[in-house]
Amino acid sequence: MYEQIATATDNALVRVVMASVAREEMVHAGEFLSLLADLSQDEITAYDEGQKEVMKMQKDIP
Repeated sequence: MYEQIATATDNALVRVVMASVAREEMVHAGEFLSLLADLSQDEITAYDEGQKEVMKMQKDIP
């Protein structure tokens, strides 16, 4: 969403700030996943399974 705002505006400051916020949110997501891996291996296993399913779906696309 932040990236969409950044690309949709003509305001340079909004572009810079929203791009920065988007990057920070990706870092936060990584922090969350790292914490989750420590707390719940079952959930990480489920995410891994989901990733494999998407990879299989990608291979099936012509």
